[in-house]
Amino acid sequence: MKMNSKVLTIGLIVGLVVGLIAGYAVTLPRINELEGRVSAFQSKISELESQISASQSKISELEEMMPRTIIIRDSLGRNVTIPYPLRKVVVINPSAAEVIRALNMTHTVVGVSGSISRNPAYWPELSKKPAVCEFAHDKPNYEVIFALNETVGGIDAVIEYGVHPAVRRFFGEMVETLAPIPVIGIDCYRFETLYSDIETLGIMFGRKSAADELIEFFENISNVVESKVSGIPDEEKVRVYFEHHGGDYLTGTRISAIGKMITKAGGKNVFGKVRGYYITISPEDLIKNNPQVILKDSRGVLGYNITDSAPIQAYLDELYARAERDGWNGVDAVANNKTYLLSEYLSAGPKKCIAVVYIAKMLYPELFADVDVEVFLKEYFERFQHVPYVGIFVYPSPW
Repeated sequence: MKMNSKVLTIGLIVGLVVGLIAGYAVTLPRINELEGRVSAFQSKISELESQISASQSKISELEEMMPRTIIIRDSLGRNVTIPYPLRKVVVINPSAAEVIRALNMTHTVVGVSGSISRNPAYWPELSKKPAVCEFAHDKPNYEVIFALNETVGGIDAVIEYGVHPAVRRFFGEMVETLAPIPVIGIDCYRFETLYSDIETLGIMFGRKSAADELIEFFENISNVVESKVSGIPDEEKVRVYFEHHGGDYLTGTRISAIGKMITKAGGKNVFGKVRGYYITISPEDLIKNNPQVILKDSRGVLGYNITDSAPIQAYLDELYARAERDGWNGVDAVANNKTYLLSEYLSAGPKKCIAVVYIAKMLYPELFADVDVEVFLKEYFERFQHVPYVGIFVYPSPW
């Protein structure tokens, strides 16, 4: 019995040993196979590392070939040498700031005007930047800019208005005082240079394709208006009086921004033939020209993030009271309730292109019945300005 147990034990041991040997025999080739794969993988990694190294060398070579500075032409027609691409800028002009935001380059802005910093609803990021002047049309505080230049390790450029009359008074002094920091006059609010201004900013920031997208957006709006109003005979065009926010009875002639918006919208500026740029007219002049539509640029009364219409209605009531007091409450625009308040969020800066389609629909509601003008402003805010579409921009609503 004991012999049988020993035999059984020996048999089990022998079987176990044989099994281990067999398992080893099977595993060894698999290990060799895995080692081969690891070796091939390591070779591939080495090959990729060589390619990456070559690519990095090529990138460095291309970077060395890229210009460190470029020469651009600003809205004044000045040739200005600037670092390329711009990475640290002070932007005083809110109209240019809107284009910079449309280019997704607000992270390059290190300083702004008070007109931007005091408006956190519309400028949530840029309102946190240091202000170098109180209002956009004010002479900047040079010492603040110099201090900011030290803080950020060098400002690439200061972006100011170009031909704006209020800025032209000190523009030359600003250029001389801030040298060697380049000062660039970029308007972004005049129809004549709007597209070229946008293109120039796109080049300056290395964002040409984004600039082209914004230009295409505005061109499409202009084409919608042009296709509908181009055939209106001159004698059938709606007569318009557009009052500037700068004061009672202040209006623009044919060559003013106001006049150009009316013309592009297919209207007839009742003071379009008067000489000058902006002029102050009399109530008698208004009565004589009998506008069919009155537009009032009501800066600060309505606009972005404003939702309470009560103060706006009070402002409109004051306008009607002035009409009655000064005797022009009988003109067609007042008698037929065709008097509207416009926000500067429509009539200022690059948004003038959108204001044109709004005005066109006010003048010719039947002609533009198939055009939802609010879609354009909504897209501009959300797609290009990256802010919600909220506010009152025309009052009372004509549609």
